[in-house]
Amino acid sequence: MGCATQDSKIYSNKIVNYGTTATYAQNNGIQIGGGTSGKCYNNFVANGTGNGIAIFGLGGNDFYNNVIINSGLNFFPDDKTQRVHGIYCDDRNPTPNSSFNFFNNTIVSPKTDGIRFVSKMSANNKFYNNLIVKPGSLGTYPTNSKQNSFINIAAVDGVSADLSNNLYSNNFSNLKLTDTVNNDFRLQIGSPAINSGMDVSGLGVNHDFEGNLRPLLGDFDIGAFEFNDQINQISRKASLSDMSVFLHPAYDFVTLFNIDLSHTLKIEIINLQGKIIKTINQPSKNKIAQGILPSGMYLIKVYSVNSTKFLKLLKK
Repeated sequence: MGCATQDSKIYSNKIVNYGTTATYAQNNGIQIGGGTSGKCYNNFVANGTGNGIAIFGLGGNDFYNNVIINSGLNFFPDDKTQRVHGIYCDDRNPTPNSSFNFFNNTIVSPKTDGIRFVSKMSANNKFYNNLIVKPGSLGTYPTNSKQNSFINIAAVDGVSADLSNNLYSNNFSNLKLTDTVNNDFRLQIGSPAINSGMDVSGLGVNHDFEGNLRPLLGDFDIGAFEFNDQINQISRKASLSDMSVFLHPAYDFVTLFNIDLSHTLKIEIINLQGKIIKTINQPSKNKIAQGILPSGMYLIKVYSVNSTKFLKLLKK
């Protein structure tokens, strides 16, 4: 997109296997050309030869809830000098002292940096709540270099930027994502991204990649996905439709309705970090005394002879 001087929106696009001829500078997934300002959000960009998003705009650009995967991995894969990034932004056409903002993006396995930002004409640029995994430049910068493979604002001097609440990892093992093999980067119980973001609702971000409201479980999550949608996925898979739960005003016990106690083996209350708060074996009553719960979302897991079901419990 070029010459869209105000209120432009690029959103909800799925872009895969882009830049098939690998023509340099013509192979970006999304390109914000000269004279463009606006928002770029909720896009899925994967498996291309160029940058996931390349930015040469006016400033006043916001980028959020984008999922960017494997940018440039097959572009001269053995030549590290042929750099390709998840997101790239330079000084081609910004209005002096304008800003570029990057919130809640999930960037996975770019050939070089997660985000490379080399705009010196802009000011007060913001990088918040981004989840960046396995950038290809890890280990390639000198140990005394200020450059960072995840969000690189030090490739040139004089960049004005504020970085906060971003989550970086060189592997998937500790992130607890749903199915990284099949590019499902939604959060699972216990993910360090849950409730670890900063509140950017005042900066225009009030939903996630799938349209779920942010925040849902207290604080903002990091990355393109809010965790609550994963709870809904678990609930649907567990056929949760015939039971319900009531949290009594005193908050010291809950009541389960439509539960067959004769076939119930065990009930657990679990917090979002995956910790079991309480276990009741062979329950004889549908009321569960659980003590005083801190505010937040919980799962009630009901084990029966033939199935396992989940209920959501929100303590305000």
